[in-house]
Amino acid sequence: MEVTQKIEISDEKAAIFKEAANKFGTPVYCYFEDEIIESMNKLMEFPAPYGLTIRFAMKANPNMAILKLFDKLGAHIDAGSSYEAYRAIMGAGINASYIRLTGQLVPEENSLEDLVNLGVHFTACSLTQLELYGRLFPGTEVGIRFNIGIGSGGTKKTTTGGPDASFGIYEQGNEIDKLLAEYGLRLETIHMHIGSGSDPEKQIEADKKVMELVKYYGLVKTLNIGGGFKVARMPYEKSTDILEIGSVVSAELQRFYQETGRKIHLEIEPGTYAIANAGYIIARVNDIISTNHNCKDGHVFIKSNSGMTENTRVSLYGAQHPMSIIPMNGEIRGTKEYVVSGPCCESGDVLTVKPNNPEEIIPRKFTEARRGDLLVIGGCGAYCSSMSTANYNSYPKPAEVLVRNNGRMDLIRIQQASQKMWEDERMPGDL
Repeated sequence: MEVTQKIEISDEKAAIFKEAANKFGTPVYCYFEDEIIESMNKLMEFPAPYGLTIRFAMKANPNMAILKLFDKLGAHIDAGSSYEAYRAIMGAGINASYIRLTGQLVPEENSLEDLVNLGVHFTACSLTQLELYGRLFPGTEVGIRFNIGIGSGGTKKTTTGGPDASFGIYEQGNEIDKLLAEYGLRLETIHMHIGSGSDPEKQIEADKKVMELVKYYGLVKTLNIGGGFKVARMPYEKSTDILEIGSVVSAELQRFYQETGRKIHLEIEPGTYAIANAGYIIARVNDIISTNHNCKDGHVFIKSNSGMTENTRVSLYGAQHPMSIIPMNGEIRGTKEYVVSGPCCESGDVLTVKPNNPEEIIPRKFTEARRGDLLVIGGCGAYCSSMSTANYNSYPKPAEVLVRNNGRMDLIRIQQASQKMWEDERMPGDL
């Protein structure tokens, strides 16, 4: 099986990658401001007849400079934990009222009270969370995340709806109504999210079904349909058509207004769609080895100094990322098939695997590689730095760079110093 994988890299961008590698070392994450702006402009076209709020899912990339850039572009924040909410407020300086907390865990009572008093909006994702919020803030508005029984993701591991998913409240309407009444809560926001990399048809089905809940709860003013819009990282993949999805939602909201007289504000929570293809990992070809001597099943391996330590999506999901070799001497070379492996002492640290099956490696054609060349990995703006297995084999976290519209490179995370990996450890006195 041959996987189409090549990134089309202009001479200008290749020069930027070389400069970043020389200036900040490799591996290094490299994000492009103009590509983030382009993604945001597309998202702002999402049809919403009665108002739209875009909440950047900060779990995708929580670097404070990235959060602040989205803030300047008009996005609000989707926080998946109390820690993320504090990180956005205290690290990036985001106004608390622009943050919605929708998390898996029941937050600590003192942190929930503090965050809501600061202005953070809260979405209860379980009956326990709803009761806690009701005890702390009776007689106020609240959001609820519902599991409406529809799930869809790029893989089963990224599906967040249906009876196999623990996200949101599932088929417990009577219990919800009792808690709302007991604490005098007004359900202001209904939230759902069916998965990351979701099937557009399933998203449309869910968007229609959730309107039944909006109708039932007469005080609802905002509908949050989550994110998870699929992004084509690879040339053969197809991104979700934002306008197609949005037109269906828009029609439902307009029909609802005609029937009820209620204008519902719309929220979306993109992470991948907002930044995935604006980010790259610039790595170095460290070594080339072969197992195909007198062996028809062998391979030629590129050993890169970046792998699961910077991008665990491949080993987790069999995710596909485009890659290209940039010869450091600028020469023109032919192509050759390689398997790309990372630096870790872990057999799963391979970047060229079968789609959705990290157990099976698939060679790809690259420009013939030499030790010292650059390996550029695309589609790494989302869920790479934030989900990395950093410090495995004691490799330090790499630097992160934001390439500005004027060409300036801003260092937004310094490369981790080795001693930072053990400075919080403690040695017992008798050792």
